Amino acid sequence: MKNLLVIAVMLLFGLATLAQDGKDKKQDRKDHSPAAKSSDKQHDNEQAERDEHGRKHMKFTQEGEFASVSTALGFDASINLNVSRGSSSTSPTATFINFIFFQFSSDHSVETITQIFGEIPNSAFTGTNTKSLVLDLDTSTLDPATSSSTTCTLDVITFTITCGPGTLGTIHLAFSENGIQATRILNLVEEDIAGPVTTLIHRKSDNGTADVQGFVFGMPVSSSAASVGVNFSSSVEITRH
Repeated sequence: MKNLLVIAVMLLFGLATLAQDGKDKKQDRKDHSPAAKSSDKQHDNEQAERDEHGRKHMKFTQEGEFASVSTALGFDASINLNVSRGSSSTSPTATFINFIFFQFSSDHSVETITQIFGEIPNSAFTGTNTKSLVLDLDTSTLDPATSSSTTCTLDVITFTITCGPGTLGTIHLAFSENGIQATRILNLVEEDIAGPVTTLIHRKSDNGTADVQGFVFGMPVSSSAASVGVNFSSSVEITRH
């Protein structure tokens, strides 16, 4: 096994060297005009903002209806979700999700964390007002050009972390405003850090409490502590390091 590992490492370094040599030669031949340099800079910036899991950084303007919930799913799992309407640099009319799913193994030795943020199809978030809003998202429809989806497992005994593509499945949540409490946020500035993801929020909104029913990746969700409301010129900026 050790010999195979050494061979694999050597092959990777060899391929990396060949790729770099080819890249260097190609760069020597490329157009150095101002227009070409500007195009190259834009391409490099786009590449820097993406990796194999999708976008690493996004900023979204929140304007219109939103729904959110943070709740436990039994004893070993929990979710934190916010979905909102607004716009982004890629679309004047867009729907944005920020979602974290935590789950422990039965013996609590392994924790699985799925993080999704970015744009989702507008058709996945329906409802004309806060009385009734429905999120119906198949995570396989996420576009890596406008979203990020990552699942990491943490061995709490060895502190080994392994990350890969985000969990595929369905998130279906139906929100119904219940009128128990209403809150107006005049100017909120908040920074949240969850593992490698940092979220910066600027918010002005009208909020109301809501009931939510549905399921996340096959696990039932039921809570009377959800929120619905309307954002006014708010924003959320998310960076995955």
